[in-house]
Amino acid sequence: MMAPIKKKIIVVGGSLGGLSAAICLRDLGFSVSVFERSSNKLFGKGAGIALNPYMLRFLQRYPSFEFSERSLSAEQLRYLDLSPSKDREHPAVFKLSSYNSLYISLLQIFGTENYHLSCEVTGISQTPDKVAVTTSEGRTHECDLLICADGTESSSRILLSGRDNSRYSGYYAWRGIVKDDHLPPYLVKRCEEAVTYHLRSDGHLLSYAIPFFETDEKGETVRSTYINWLWYRNLPSTKELNSLLVDQSGNRKSKSVSKHKVRPQLIEALKQDADGVPEHFRQLIKCTSAPFIQAVFDHGVDRMVYGRVCLVGDAAFSVRPHTAVGTTKAFEDAIQLYYALKEYGNDIESALRSWEQKQLKLGRQVLERSKEVGESLQRGCWSSDFLPPFGLYKGGDSCIWDESTESSDAV
Repeated sequence: MMAPIKKKIIVVGGSLGGLSAAICLRDLGFSVSVFERSSNKLFGKGAGIALNPYMLRFLQRYPSFEFSERSLSAEQLRYLDLSPSKDREHPAVFKLSSYNSLYISLLQIFGTENYHLSCEVTGISQTPDKVAVTTSEGRTHECDLLICADGTESSSRILLSGRDNSRYSGYYAWRGIVKDDHLPPYLVKRCEEAVTYHLRSDGHLLSYAIPFFETDEKGETVRSTYINWLWYRNLPSTKELNSLLVDQSGNRKSKSVSKHKVRPQLIEALKQDADGVPEHFRQLIKCTSAPFIQAVFDHGVDRMVYGRVCLVGDAAFSVRPHTAVGTTKAFEDAIQLYYALKEYGNDIESALRSWEQKQLKLGRQVLERSKEVGESLQRGCWSSDFLPPFGLYKGGDSCIWDESTESSDAV
């Protein structure tokens, strides 16, 4: 007797949200392919990521995810003032990783056989039973379920809804990472032991250490430690933002300017401005060779499901980063989709309807909380008495490491 044909899933987007969904649903018995529009694997993308129990209940299922290798611990929260006598510290344990580290792990788990690069989706259509996906090379692929995980600038979302309702928040971030051997040892130690903030009336700065994997001169993959920093700066004028987002080649970018493409005069001005922040951040900024710019936008959808097509992660809700759950929410969307499909079996549309109700509620809650926290941090209203508002379902549910999560149920 022939084995039953597996139902097919296509995941649009090969970043962290797409890979987590692909891995979850392959484990459920689906045949899963990932379509990534980039021509290269995404090893160098992104920067720091805070881990928490909701993400780890997924990762701990896979022995190849070496937790101690893929994360660092910070055991203090530190607020720095321009007057060192006003510095504050709180005991708090955080687990910190990087996009690079998580991407390598997830790609190893999923494998590359069904991970297709240079595969941009240009059209989506569907019948009651199937979804047809057209790609840039003109081919059409059929599947039973299409998962759109193509990020904040999701082309799939535009194809489905016909609009992009992203709204600029009124501020942006300078971001950078610095390898530890480019910094004084005492500063590296301080960065490794604490998540560090500097609060200002017109924004705030943040830093922490992250693991990063790169290829050495022998072609071997080695782990390094980098310091990840951010400086959130208010810029209400969209005209000024448009000017800021012009790269070295004169191209106006929509939301960010990547490393090595920021205009030199902007980097020079940033390093001059760094003279007005605490020494900790001044050294980090001035030792960063290629800082980059990321404008902060809010985006939320009215629906996450279109027949047999769904939006997950940032493709559905792009939230401000201050709650440290952008990546976690994408993982949670994937995990909850696993549970819904497991419950409803072959009834994909009923599973999606059940899943959408819960995930829309979560997405809206996280979006609103991230706005509230962002406004507080950017207007000088956040207190150094507070712990960071890290959390998925509520503030604080993921900022303090709870050892009991090491035995929590996996997917």
